[in-house]
Amino acid sequence: MNVATTLPAPQELATKPRRIFQALRAELLQGEHAPGTRLSLRPLAKRFEVGINTVAAALRALENEGLVECEAGVGARVSIRDVASIRSDFILRLALETEAVRQCVANYNEGQARVLATLAKKVDGLAQEDDLEGEREADQRFHLALARMAEAPSLERTLALLLPRLVIIEHGETAIMMDRDISHRRIVQAIREGETSAVQTIRAHILDAQQWAIGNLMAKA
Repeated sequence: MNVATTLPAPQELATKPRRIFQALRAELLQGEHAPGTRLSLRPLAKRFEVGINTVAAALRALENEGLVECEAGVGARVSIRDVASIRSDFILRLALETEAVRQCVANYNEGQARVLATLAKKVDGLAQEDDLEGEREADQRFHLALARMAEAPSLERTLALLLPRLVIIEHGETAIMMDRDISHRRIVQAIREGETSAVQTIRAHILDAQQWAIGNLMAKA
């Protein structure tokens, strides 16, 4: 028996809100819904055979990634997205977090390692659960902890303004297919390994998030 063929695909393991989030995000990133299109709760609930609250949770997660604008009790509308602004924000995030991990390596101690490892385990462990908003919050806490450990308050403050619109959950699928680990636990391991590994890993993590944030707008830019 081929063991590989018996293993369920990641989307088959996902919870209902996460499956809807994944499906709609893929459609939005592929341009299947024009800006301004309404995504109504009841038709989506019927399509996915779930309750309205489940659809609403998925739409809130899409709103957090800037893909839709939620309308209370109705659903959401597809957002108009500015690829140049998204790229600009990610360039700034990349510069900030690259310097943050450099400083983390320089200031490295076992206490910091334990804190980061705990935060990384938390966010990576939420990847198959219902709590999409909790995963996003845990992701932000991890990256802000990196900035805090750089002992540069202005860096942390600037990153805190960027992260709410730049954290892209579940953005590692392409990396996994290419046999690259860009998880938060891998970032912690890379910091232990030294500056070169840490910088390479955080760059790969952020650039992969940027690719998912932009979707096929990248090709149209």
